[in-house]
Amino acid sequence: MATMLLMALFALPMYVLDPTIERAFECFSLMALIYVIAGAGYIDTVDADPSIETAKALFFNQKLLTFPMNAHTDFYFRKREGGWYSKLGLSTPVLYLPVVALANVASHFTGLSGKSTTDFLISFFNAFVTALIITLLYLCLARFCPESTARLVAFIFGVGTSLFPYSKSAQREPLQALSLLGVFIFATNASSLPSPNVAFALAGVFVGLGVLTKLGLVIPLIPAVVYASVLAFNQGWSVVISFFIPVLMALSAWLLFAKRAYGGYSQTGYNPTVTRMDCCVWKTKFLDGIAQQWLSLKTGFFFYNPALLIVGYVVASKLQLNQISPLDLYILATVILRTCVYAKWKDPTGDQALGPRYLVAIIPLFGLLFINFPIYNLFNSKLVSVVVSFLVLWSILNQMICVFIKPQQYWTMKVRSQDRLSMPHWMANIRIFAHKTFHQNEVYQSRDFGGSQNLPIDLGDVRSCVGFNFWWLHLKRTYR
Repeated sequence: MATMLLMALFALPMYVLDPTIERAFECFSLMALIYVIAGAGYIDTVDADPSIETAKALFFNQKLLTFPMNAHTDFYFRKREGGWYSKLGLSTPVLYLPVVALANVASHFTGLSGKSTTDFLISFFNAFVTALIITLLYLCLARFCPESTARLVAFIFGVGTSLFPYSKSAQREPLQALSLLGVFIFATNASSLPSPNVAFALAGVFVGLGVLTKLGLVIPLIPAVVYASVLAFNQGWSVVISFFIPVLMALSAWLLFAKRAYGGYSQTGYNPTVTRMDCCVWKTKFLDGIAQQWLSLKTGFFFYNPALLIVGYVVASKLQLNQISPLDLYILATVILRTCVYAKWKDPTGDQALGPRYLVAIIPLFGLLFINFPIYNLFNSKLVSVVVSFLVLWSILNQMICVFIKPQQYWTMKVRSQDRLSMPHWMANIRIFAHKTFHQNEVYQSRDFGGSQNLPIDLGDVRSCVGFNFWWLHLKRTYR
């Protein structure tokens, strides 16, 4: 698959980061296996359609122009001569190309439709991207921390944060997370690679990947670019050039695409008024947007990722001991910028069933804050150890529930219900999981979800909502 090519690309730096390549391979294989087994086997969002259609156009016609059956104008830009261009970046269509090729071969030999085969294989793309994220995080931590710390942090971030349920989605957030993490890791670990030029060239590749994945990532990338640039200047001009060559190549590719697809180098396919703060899409109050992203009972980041509250303790401890490093400061700046970019957006959380979608890209960066932090000191105090254990277990349970059920099921229930359901989404997911486990049917009562009446909500005819949300169970139900 496409991400396996990424794995091959980073095989050398991963080997140098950790001489015991077996441990890196074991980490990647274990996480990929978990994520693949937990996969849904279908595309869960219309956001992925433009990238898939563009990948097909590239594969079959060697063009970026697509002709979809139902083009959503939020994601497509129509050309006057006919056809549509995607507004959702260039990286995913290119990375999907090997998947489309494999799906075409599989479709030929199995007789299954090309669309169903393509959608099925692409649904596992983020499983390998997320496995690569956890592996790189583990390798980086293993250089600066005890092996046990690296393993523990990798485990918590692998199955105890929103990265886990996002590994089975078709959203671009895992790829954005990989981009941000990659810049910091390869700039920080330059001394471990064969030469600084190689390290910073790879850091530049990740910057380019971020630029071509989503333009909204450009501003949050600034601290990472500054951090890498400062370290590159310390190494000499040849290293600086090595870093910026991939960045400039990615920018050039985007500008050429913008000119060809949208009619101008500065165009993005969206209405130009979007860049003005008086535009209707920037209607949320700034502080309200931040509260919705981080603290709201319904959508707050920490209610979906309670284990990451530990990061606050880590930062506070480092401040108290005067151990905050430049890397820590740049990471915190990235978190702040990412928060601020979407705080005034019409929907600061990204309208997602898995918590604030726009903050998923910064989750792996929190793992880097554990560098040179003695994590087992958290368990020296009985009270702190109990709180930490509770947060980690709650977080893992929360992600498992989001993996077992279709996260968007509660939305479907809201649409079908004649009652107003007011329960927060993460609470509703727990209720749905319990209902599926103990009642084994898809008939729910509105009062159980904050409704004022006791009305039935039947989802038995919604195929993706029946039972638990795993691809092998869906196949079993389809072909039994």
